[in-house]
Amino acid sequence: MSVTPRRTPREVAEACVEALNARDLEAVLDLATNDFELVTMHRGTLTRDDIEGWLERQSYGLGMYAVPERWEERDEGVIMAGTGEWRRVETGDVEGSAEVAISFSVRDGRAARVQIHPSLEAALASPAWASAPRSST
Repeated sequence: MSVTPRRTPREVAEACVEALNARDLEAVLDLATNDFELVTMHRGTLTRDDIEGWLERQSYGLGMYAVPERWEERDEGVIMAGTGEWRRVETGDVEGSAEVAISFSVRDGRAARVQIHPSLEAALASPAWASAPRSST
């Protein structure tokens, strides 16, 4: 019997970014804990039950795509810093972009909380990160 190794927090974060960018509901839910929360800058806190509707709204018109440029890691947490691109879903044309950071709290190999921040500085200043040692990659 083969045992699938548990993903590292960084692997979970990378897979979450990929699944969210692909609007892959099944993959997002597979990566999420039962008490998963997604905290957005404009819609507040979404639970696991809210994700389907949020992804559906991201599947037409303009959708946000995360473009990773830097990763910060500590224990069970990861921050992806990069660019948020608002793309026309039908064509992929970029309509706008801005700095963005997404923090991931990982528990038992799954994302427990994902929060979108306006910048890396804001993510690093959040209470969960303020006093924790970090390493850059």
